[in-house]
Amino acid sequence: MYCGEDLFTTLNPQLTFDNQSVNHLGAQIYERLLDIDPNSHHPLPALARSWDVSPDGLAYTFYLREGVAFHQSPDFSPSRYLNANDVVFTFNRILDLNHPYHRISGGRYPWFESLGFERIVSEVIAESSHAVTFILYRTDNAFLSMLATAPAVILSEEYGEYLLREQKQEFLDTRPIGTGPFRFREFQEHSHVRLTRHWDYWQGASIMEQVVFDLSTKGVGRLAKLLTGECDIIDSPPDSQISIIHDDPRLELRRQSGLNLAYLAINNRSQVLQDPLLRKAIMTAIDKQKLVDTVYHGGGHTTDSVLPPASWAYDARQARVGYNPVIAKAYLKNSGYNGQTPIRLAFLSNEASFNPRAHKSAELIQADLEAVGLEIELIRINANDNFVLESGFSYDLLLTGWRATNGDPDSFLRPILSCDAISVGSNSAQWCNLQFDNLLELALKTNQEKQRMRYYRLAQEVIDVETPVIPLLHSHHYQAHHRSIGGLQLSPFGTRSFATVYRSE
Repeated sequence: MYCGEDLFTTLNPQLTFDNQSVNHLGAQIYERLLDIDPNSHHPLPALARSWDVSPDGLAYTFYLREGVAFHQSPDFSPSRYLNANDVVFTFNRILDLNHPYHRISGGRYPWFESLGFERIVSEVIAESSHAVTFILYRTDNAFLSMLATAPAVILSEEYGEYLLREQKQEFLDTRPIGTGPFRFREFQEHSHVRLTRHWDYWQGASIMEQVVFDLSTKGVGRLAKLLTGECDIIDSPPDSQISIIHDDPRLELRRQSGLNLAYLAINNRSQVLQDPLLRKAIMTAIDKQKLVDTVYHGGGHTTDSVLPPASWAYDARQARVGYNPVIAKAYLKNSGYNGQTPIRLAFLSNEASFNPRAHKSAELIQADLEAVGLEIELIRINANDNFVLESGFSYDLLLTGWRATNGDPDSFLRPILSCDAISVGSNSAQWCNLQFDNLLELALKTNQEKQRMRYYRLAQEVIDVETPVIPLLHSHHYQAHHRSIGGLQLSPFGTRSFATVYRSE
């Protein structure tokens, strides 16, 4: 049994934005055209056995595996294997406003919207039964990585047509049919999702007969179930629980450097924070190491960079003036801040590995900022299941975070800082800088990694000058499980399959 968080409003990762629980579930039910190598971060074949890219970089043709079976359910039995029409159906649902499923389940595809996907892909064409081509509006050298991320799952066109005839379109996302190692059996809200073995899985039937996602507990409750044996696996336990897990001989703890970021977004629409000296005062007043030690219990490292050190575009030279309250006071003294207007520091109600005990982190930051002469008001904001803010909120600073969906630098920079990401809600700084966006576009137009790295580093220099966000730290990713469970694969992107998992006696 896998004990996760009760964050399920859909079982389809297409409809979520960085929802780790849905991504984990989706990795069991669905598959993508491509996977990602967890070490090199390069795309790997999955449902697509190979692919070609046209010389101008505007056409990507994928050659699908043959004999890939979709799941059966009590109400639906597929009459054919996976083919190119399923890929066309999947992505046309996102791109085509007139597609019969586009507006089902809310009609929003937040991860794709944050990338401006509709301005990247012009058309998806079935060339033959097992060849499908994506025509792009412009060259995009992060495109393969996009198709290897958790939301880019492939759906069944035949199942969609069946549900349309039955007028049960919402079942496409709540009673899913995929090609993954486990098939959907039942979903009880606030209780569990039960999956059973897909006997016709193209890579061979899984070892485990079933997988159950327990949704009934969180926090200490998940740890209690792990200790009593009710849960076999928990992901991203709070750092305060790490020593308990480590000291239990029945349990195994794995750690991986997280491709994530905890940061403070500076609302670009806030009048009080327009002063660049005030922003520098805030930046130098925060004791990041205290956050690592107190909230994360040492499970992370401080940073001045949006990109983590594991990224190939990380710039080790990118370092600002560190924690220095004396310098912070000097910046504040020379700024236009009058000390009479409180600065609203908001934090999200949701917890994540990159943002555990957000209230405690906010209190520590509040104390640091008030120590140099700022007046800080804390605000708790409810976020939806995807860590995207609901409408009607108001803040000057927002404590939040981000997890990478693939290893390309674009998956960090674009979703949280591009102009497109403002309307989706993932750009919490509400910062739109055309120079920054243009550098991201230039980076996508070249297939030379050194040139791409140069553009990404220039983009990071724009971040340094404008200070739309204050990077705080990169946290470690932990997974705990009983030693009787073997075959687990830890992924920095949270999209691993349980197909190889087994239980020893």
